[in-house]
Amino acid sequence: MNTMWRNFRGRTVLSKAGRAFREEVQNIVVDKNIPKFGDSKLKITMILRPRDKRKTDIDNRIKAVLDALEHAGVFDDDFQVDHLEMIRGEPLKGGLLHVVIEEISNPHQTEGEHP
Repeated sequence: MNTMWRNFRGRTVLSKAGRAFREEVQNIVVDKNIPKFGDSKLKITMILRPRDKRKTDIDNRIKAVLDALEHAGVFDDDFQVDHLEMIRGEPLKGGLLHVVIEEISNPHQTEGEHP
């Protein structure tokens, strides 16, 4: 997130790194044929596999990923995300963020609970 935005003439704008990240997400969405969820309520699970064992704040990734997925047209607005989970996995050389998006019918129902 620290490299996503820059101040330019008193305005906050998407940085060159931020634009490159959005473009990379867009390419992944197209290449992997990621479905479009429109305005459905969503559950998103992110599994971060850091590139090494250094300390890293996993919450810093969330906003950038949601904004990039919205910009790529995967969903209409990140307001639709009613369930969000971020998991730190084992380090992996080069790093990886695995994102699972699921449509949910009743956003207030928890797993194991029946209507």
